[in-house]
Amino acid sequence: MNIHFTNYCNTKCSFCFGDFIMNSSRQISGEKEISFKNVKTYTDFLIKSRNMHTTIIGGEPTLHHEFEKVVDYMGRRGIVMYLT
Repeated sequence: MNIHFTNYCNTKCSFCFGDFIMNSSRQISGEKEISFKNVKTYTDFLIKSRNMHTTIIGGEPTLHHEFEKVVDYMGRRGIVMYLT
């Protein structure tokens, strides 16, 4: 399963099909990112469905303002994450 972290991106990759917001700031919040509350819900769903793998997609996922917190939370619960 995929989890869409953010619509923000600080690159313009020629192969990308996304039309993402160009912004290099990591101090972003709002509708353009998944909330930590929704990450918890998603993580619980993965565990209950016995699907312990997810792909983190975006924009540029590392620009999510709570990227490290989210990855730590999911990792401590045994979720294997792939980053694109």
